[in-house]
Amino acid sequence: MTKQASADNTSATYEVGDHVQYQAVGGSNVPNSTTQGEVTEVITGKESAGETGVQVNASTDDP
Repeated sequence: MTKQASADNTSATYEVGDHVQYQAVGGSNVPNSTTQGEVTEVITGKESAGETGVQVNASTDDP
C-alpha cells in the first residue's frame, strides 16, 4: 500500500520500506507535481538527509 503524504498532513507514521507518494501544495495542475518513492531512513532529529545532504529539522513528532 502506498502512503499519501502532503505538507498539511504530518500525522502519518513511516517505516523503512514504506512506499510513499507526495503531491506538492498547489501542484495539482502541473503534470509532474507528484513524486513517489520508498522510505530508506526515518529521520527524527536535525541532520543532513539523502544524497544531497539537505539539512532537515525533523523530530520524533514530525519525522
